[in-house]
Amino acid sequence: MRFLISIVFLSISLCSFSQPSKFGTYYDQRKSLFEILPDTKNEITFLGNSITDGSEWSELLANPRAKNRGISGDTSEGVLFRLYQVTRVQPAKVFLLIGINDLYGNISPDTVYVNICKIVSTIHTKSPKTKVYVQSMGYICWAKGTRLG
Repeated sequence: MRFLISIVFLSISLCSFSQPSKFGTYYDQRKSLFEILPDTKNEITFLGNSITDGSEWSELLANPRAKNRGISGDTSEGVLFRLYQVTRVQPAKVFLLIGINDLYGNISPDTVYVNICKIVSTIHTKSPKTKVYVQSMGYICWAKGTRLG
């Protein structure tokens, strides 16, 4: 067990010595961690930003298939860049919560909408049996001036 922990720590530490991506050091560290974490058959993937990152989904749901793939500060472009990590597993479900950091960073609501559509489309193309749940999009509709209800 100590050996495994040492390997994980070393992998994450080495990431910090490389040239960080445009998404930042924390993004790079989490993305590297996701590369080495074990996959589970019929995963339930929680994909998104800090709201997702800040929860222990497998413990809250008492389900070891629940995987936290959130990265604090992530954007829809960042999710698109790392989406292969999700689709390669062919998860049973993906819960997607992304876009608030885009809007905070002055990315247009139209661009966020297009990116979210690309995320969903890519998941459906690369993992056709995966059910995708897009969460909390009320702020996108509000930002675009669309009435809900």
